[in-house]
Amino acid sequence: MENVLPSERKNVKTSVGLSDKSKVRIIMKYLSMTRDEFCNEFRVLKSTMEGILKGSSKLGCKSKGKIIELYPEISKIWLEYGAGDRKSTRLNSSH
Repeated sequence: MENVLPSERKNVKTSVGLSDKSKVRIIMKYLSMTRDEFCNEFRVLKSTMEGILKGSSKLGCKSKGKIIELYPEISKIWLEYGAGDRKSTRLNSSH
């Protein structure tokens, strides 16, 4: 096996699915939320939200946790990796 120095490594895309930009837009549409409503609901700074929607920032762990807490029908796997179905297959045990 050949050794590769860090400076020689090629840029490899590590994400397997949708970008955070795409996921946030899908969530906003699904929940019928404006940017401001999304920021307030999930505690995202407006400047960070602008970065997310431009593709230069990522959705934070706390915001993802809040999304899952408030909307368990959204798949954790989809939210984290952008792959698979947006709808969760988890059963709601509270009903």
